[in-house]
Amino acid sequence: MNMPADNHLAMREFLRGRFNPNHQTGLDAKIALDWRDGKIEFSVCDECLEFASTSGQASGDEEPAELVIYFDCEATARRLLSGQGDPMASFVNGEIRSNGYLIWVFHAFAAFAGKP
Repeated sequence: MNMPADNHLAMREFLRGRFNPNHQTGLDAKIALDWRDGKIEFSVCDECLEFASTSGQASGDEEPAELVIYFDCEATARRLLSGQGDPMASFVNGEIRSNGYLIWVFHAFAAFAGKP
């Protein structure tokens, strides 16, 4: 699913602004965030955040994401990634689900909890 360019850039800047390079989770994974009308892919490795491509979408020759977090909408993604929501309650309420290691989901949220 393709996100309009301006929405994609806004989400990319949001993630870049929220990323804490000192998250100390040990997270080293390619991650996709997917919601009803958009998706963005990136990698987190130690202190680095790298986006999949200029569009944020994987090209056909890239490895698939090791973790996909599915959100009911972009607003939920932003709320949880900014630390303003409870991920466990969101799982229970069906606002999010994932297809990777559950601990990676919490590490991903911690990596975007904001810069100290």
